[in-house]
Amino acid sequence: MKLSIIIPAYKVADYIERCIRSIEAQNIPTDQFEIICVNDGSPDNVSEIIVELQKEFQNIILLNQENQGVSRARNNAIKIARGEFILPIDPDDYIVENSLSDILEIVDKHTADLYLLKVKKINDLGELVWETDYSGHEGLVHQSLDAHHETKGENTTNADPDRSWAILYRNALIQKYKIYYPNDVPFLEDAIFVAKYFALAKNYMLIDNPFYMRTIRIGSATNSDFFLSKIASDGFLNGLDDIYSFLIKYKDQIESSDRVRFLRQIYVHFCILPLIAAINAKDFKGLKKQITVLGERTESLAVRDLRFPYNIYGWTFFKSPYIFVLAYSVITIFELLKRKIK
Repeated sequence: MKLSIIIPAYKVADYIERCIRSIEAQNIPTDQFEIICVNDGSPDNVSEIIVELQKEFQNIILLNQENQGVSRARNNAIKIARGEFILPIDPDDYIVENSLSDILEIVDKHTADLYLLKVKKINDLGELVWETDYSGHEGLVHQSLDAHHETKGENTTNADPDRSWAILYRNALIQKYKIYYPNDVPFLEDAIFVAKYFALAKNYMLIDNPFYMRTIRIGSATNSDFFLSKIASDGFLNGLDDIYSFLIKYKDQIESSDRVRFLRQIYVHFCILPLIAAINAKDFKGLKKQITVLGERTESLAVRDLRFPYNIYGWTFFKSPYIFVLAYSVITIFELLKRKIK
């Protein structure tokens, strides 16, 4: 089997059928791919919708589990996946009709460990908000992560997020190194999974063919109140432990220095993100609490070769979180002034 598509499902009854039907609307044989849907204890009728679709399509697999979070849902799907490649898709998104055949044709011609696929962000009116631009990379297999970083765009609302969906992964590599999503990490779990996979992947491709339609839904967990909650705080610490233990376990097998830098950068991101949320919310009591909690758990890493501004953020944080707060404030003011001058 060529492809295992994994879909975690929780409170997405209004979207899941559109998602699955878009995947089935492909001009490749259905015995070449499977769709593994994981009902993560959803309180709506997601499970019933998928069962009805199973009557129409024979390549849909349904796993029902108690609510355990998106990471465990994806991990459970990965553990039973039979495809040569694994493709995560979010249930409120969908893919372009008959897009998979052309993508798989490129995959067959160019061997790589990872294939990043084109994404278009659309609003609730169906209007295009942003899209990835992989033009100029046709037929190129990259070893350095420079192309990946450059095509992500600047760190803005309309940049390519730290996503794990719309990416083709080799199942054999995942199984060999037991690369899974971190448990009990409620935010940026995608970034950890991708960084771990990239660490052991020798090369990758950027495919510019139309493929993934990302729908922007109103409401998000990425706000200051959430970041300062105990669930988020514990989650960031779990994420730090996951990245650090992975780095220590496989440091002798990670061949490229830019892969190590990528892991370190995600680690620094998890250190500073709750602090940035507290600063932006002007919650200085919460800031002090986060500094205390993080200071007791984080390990100092070599950050001098990270990309800006993470090299500055990491260096100042490991010297003292309070120095980081000062550095972040100065860099933020500088960026604001630079935009005004432009």
